[in-house]
Amino acid sequence: MWDCGACGAENQDDETRCAACGAARQNQAGAQDDVPAQASASAQGSKTVREDAIADPLAAIRGAAILSSGGEAPPLPGPDNAGRTAPRVAATVEVSAERLQAAAQRASGPAAGAKPARAPATVLTPALAGPAKENASSPPPRGPAPAATASAGSSARPVWGRIAPLLVISSAGIVLLVWATMRLATDEGQTPTPTAAGSERAQAASGARRIALPPVRAVIGLTQQNREDVLAACFRLSDNANHECRVSTLEARGEAPSREVDFGAFEVDRLEVSNADYDACVNAGACAPRTWDQCRFYTVLRYEMNTAVPERMRAGDRPAVCVTLAEASAYCVWAGGRLPTAEEWERVARAGDERLQPWGAFWLPGVLNWGERDMTGFPIPGRLDGEELTAPVDAYPDGATPEGVLNLFGNAAEWVSVDDEGRGGVRGGSYADDVRVLRATYQELLPAGERRSTLAFRCVYGGAPAD
Repeated sequence: MWDCGACGAENQDDETRCAACGAARQNQAGAQDDVPAQASASAQGSKTVREDAIADPLAAIRGAAILSSGGEAPPLPGPDNAGRTAPRVAATVEVSAERLQAAAQRASGPAAGAKPARAPATVLTPALAGPAKENASSPPPRGPAPAATASAGSSARPVWGRIAPLLVISSAGIVLLVWATMRLATDEGQTPTPTAAGSERAQAASGARRIALPPVRAVIGLTQQNREDVLAACFRLSDNANHECRVSTLEARGEAPSREVDFGAFEVDRLEVSNADYDACVNAGACAPRTWDQCRFYTVLRYEMNTAVPERMRAGDRPAVCVTLAEASAYCVWAGGRLPTAEEWERVARAGDERLQPWGAFWLPGVLNWGERDMTGFPIPGRLDGEELTAPVDAYPDGATPEGVLNLFGNAAEWVSVDDEGRGGVRGGSYADDVRVLRATYQELLPAGERRSTLAFRCVYGGAPAD
């Protein structure tokens, strides 16, 4: 029975109004006395609703849509909630649309033509709760943590992150290749800047056909430091280092050990004998005409079989190549001189000291006409010196000796007389030779009758080496 005494006189005579008023006051008193019980009921209700939402996800989504649009609250699902509606306050749970759709398909089978949503959806799930302040004690919603969502949405490593290291390595390789090429060009890894000293010496002696050399005690052969430098370069450049890069090999060629030789005063041709010079001897009847068709033609790459010597190598200002040892000696006799000995040639090239190049202590690739090659050994004729074959005899003044003698290295190798019956010595290298043989002590022995496009000569006058 309801206590209608506190409902006012107007409600006491009406049984219906009295019942409504009494029920309202009883509910208010019960709520004040049992707040903890309501909080527990709210949590249990939330769990029940979430379980019901998983059981019937589409109904939960429809309910959330009604709530979010301001409509009437839907009835709560489940047999225990018959006749009850969800309050306006709801717990927010982030549930992926794909998970809800998958749950629906497991419950009722896949819908025809249905496509899973690609973006996560925020669903308002009804919860049995009291006022908003009581909702703070509700258990945390189930579902993936925000960190997991952020991790799933993070992008893969950019493509440039994988390409950049390759570009850096390639650039470093190119820089290393250029640096190694410069070391090869300088033989000992040093590239001194060429000076005008050699050019000035050559210009000062340009009016003279011969250069007078004073008496001197000169070093012949490789000193200890020379041997170390030559062997170091040999190991870097040789294709057969175990055989070629030995002291015994240097000794077998007569390059070691070093010794001192006393030279008297003598003169030497400032330039190599030119084609015009030799033709003058032929016209005078003192020299035999050259047989060009019997001359072996060489390029930087190889001996060119059945190939004639090019016409430009026969020009008057080019070295007199394709002559035998006897023909070279006959010219020098006609000119009033003789072929130099191997020691005399070396004394001229080294200027009496321990240098291995006529111009100084370091290798300079641009002051002579030689057989340039790249780091792989492939020929690159003319890239550094500007000539693929022989050059004019007065070219490359920067490569002159201190006395002003030109082209002792490169352009054309030169015959020298040696104490070897039937053979002659060859010094200085040519346009086809690389740095491995371009040193003052290196000598090759060839048959006296050899004719090559790489081989010429010069003469000396007076004097003779004395021990």
